[in-house]
Amino acid sequence: MRQIGEDICAGEMILGANMRITPSAIGSLLAGGILEVSVLRRPVVGIIPTGDEVVQPTADPKPGDVLEFNSSILQLC
Repeated sequence: MRQIGEDICAGEMILGANMRITPSAIGSLLAGGILEVSVLRRPVVGIIPTGDEVVQPTADPKPGDVLEFNSSILQLC
């Protein structure tokens, strides 16, 4: 139980490391007097399939064609 007006106790962890900062987390941080935090930014990744044998997925590939499917899989990660 907490006293009226007491949101967070001194020494209590407000937000753990590597956690997503949600609107409610922002409220908790501000209530604890935390105005700045260090964050990790999601990396930006480019997928460039290469090779003459690599072709876009098709229902009728030619002999020797390799269907390029990695970019479809990796863009969902």
